Amino acid sequence: DLIRLQIRLALRSRGNARLFRWVEAGRTRFDQPPRLRRPDDEAVALQLEQLRWIHAERADDPDDAELAADQAKSEQQVRGTVRRAAGSEHQTALPTTIGTLRTALEPQDAFVSWFSPDASMWELTVTDGGSRRRRVGSEPMIRTLADQLSLSMGGLAIGRPEAIEAASNAGLALQKVLVPGAPPEHLILNPPPGLFSIPWSAFPALTDRAVTVTPSAAAYLRDRRPQRSDTRALVVAGPALERSAEEVRLIAGHYTDARYLDPSTATTQRVLDGLSRTDVAHFACHAVFRPDNAAFSYLRLADGPLFLHDLERLRSGPETVVLSACSAARSGSAGTQLHGFVTALLRAGARTVIAPIAPVPDTDETLDLVDRLHGELQSGASPAVALSRAKSYDDPLSSYTSHAFQCFGWG
Repeated sequence: DLIRLQIRLALRSRGNARLFRWVEAGRTRFDQPPRLRRPDDEAVALQLEQLRWIHAERADDPDDAELAADQAKSEQQVRGTVRRAAGSEHQTALPTTIGTLRTALEPQDAFVSWFSPDASMWELTVTDGGSRRRRVGSEPMIRTLADQLSLSMGGLAIGRPEAIEAASNAGLALQKVLVPGAPPEHLILNPPPGLFSIPWSAFPALTDRAVTVTPSAAAYLRDRRPQRSDTRALVVAGPALERSAEEVRLIAGHYTDARYLDPSTATTQRVLDGLSRTDVAHFACHAVFRPDNAAFSYLRLADGPLFLHDLERLRSGPETVVLSACSAARSGSAGTQLHGFVTALLRAGARTVIAPIAPVPDTDETLDLVDRLHGELQSGASPAVALSRAKSYDDPLSSYTSHAFQCFGWG
């Protein structure tokens, strides 16, 4: 409420520096809060291991009431330990200002942030040449259009030819409100939580543009590590997916220094060890999002779930992570705070996460897209540009898969 009040007051002033400061204050911050637990906290590690064992038991008997009660008790223990654990040391980052953002943007970039101080939605656009604001329209109307766009994805998912036009029309309706003019080559979008996971590439004007979705300006401006001449890759195949092993072998072929974990060897500890010593990571596995408690969402590996709690214990993460896993970019929110695989990996140190906002098929369409994506990354393209070039809209299923994958963080 205080931030909304400050935004309303800032809208009365002519300049945008104060407005940007308060909009940014209301966004999810990654570099300011300390971690809730130390990466070497063995109590959390042991409790997560016990929870993995319970998940494995429930996989064989999901209706067992006693095991369900054990899982609930184990999750409660983890939550209690996390709340009591000492935070790790951190350095307080300097506040992000509109000036530092403008300096970091290239001539072909535009940073666009939407915010709602009341029932209306506003937009603040920042480029290297300046900034501007405008009132977009009614927030409930915009959310209704966003829901219509997401629903139109269902027809594409089952391959209906008429769904291409339906998705295009829904995207066009939302585009007229949110992106009315000719978009630049690279759009960095900073939407509120309710719009974080809509299929932005379904906007007709954005299908051939590089688009990055970022939770905050601070997340976008995080320092980038120096580019290595010999990119190290970790490719991980999860169980119970017919083509996961084929997918990761194909991806590994793009890198001279690649560590490959197949469905039988991709254990949580091997993956966590590998993530701290790699530049690019690719996961082909099942993802399960827990809307009731996102920290217990997980990627399914050989020995059970890799929880978000596990990812948040990492000391550092890869520069780029690709999650070829159903709805891996889905996020929940508590107020303005986003919770999900994307935000957990960004907090762990990843600079970019590429993941689908919806279920993706275990078919040639997904395999071809991620294969082209890694080829573009290896050729030197930035993640957002690489993803844009990798997408295909030749048929309904290809269009659906292309709309589902998005670039988050830095593009």
